[in-house]
Amino acid sequence: MFLKAGDFVKFNFPMAGAMTVLSWGGIDFQSGYEMAGQLEYLREAVKWGTDYFIKCYIGPEEIYAQVYELFIIHCIANCTVFLNL
Repeated sequence: MFLKAGDFVKFNFPMAGAMTVLSWGGIDFQSGYEMAGQLEYLREAVKWGTDYFIKCYIGPEEIYAQVYELFIIHCIANCTVFLNL
C-alpha cells in the first residue's frame, strides 16, 4: 500500500507518480526485471495501483483524490476510546 506522511492517508498524486515511474521502469528495463525474477512482482504492484485508481473513479465528474479515516489517523496509538477506564 502506498501511504504518505506516516499515517493512514492515501494521497493519489504521489501514488500516481510512483505508479508512473514504476510502469515506465518496467517498460524501459523489462529484461532487467526478467533476469532478476521480479517482473511478476512489478506487474502485481502496477495492477494494484491501477485497480485502486479505477475504483477511485466513481462518476463522469467524480473521483476520490484523498482517502483517509480521521478517527483512525488520530487514535491509532494510545487512544482513550479503546481503554477501559
